[in-house]
Amino acid sequence: MTNGGRSKLDWDRLKVFQAVAETGSINAAAGPLAMSYNKVSKDLEALERTLGHQLFDRSNRGLELTAVGEDILRSARSMADTVQAIVDRAGKQLVVCRYSFRQ
Repeated sequence: MTNGGRSKLDWDRLKVFQAVAETGSINAAAGPLAMSYNKVSKDLEALERTLGHQLFDRSNRGLELTAVGEDILRSARSMADTVQAIVDRAGKQLVVCRYSFRQ
């Protein structure tokens, strides 16, 4: 399968995108992500190339989500919530399994 010659979607870049969208700037997102400004900026650019859409309008006032960016953000949040639910369930199952084996 191909995706029009584009790179595969990188989950880590979606997390970077979500952090930038939620903090409103690359600089503000870089700290909590433990990444440099340049790395965050490059990851955003790579994600935009992969998706074939600009996710932010950039101006001297900062970053503003495009309509496509807003749609992608909703999906990224949903994906993050799903991943967290899986982790939470797996953790509960692990506790149940450990308890069951100790009886």
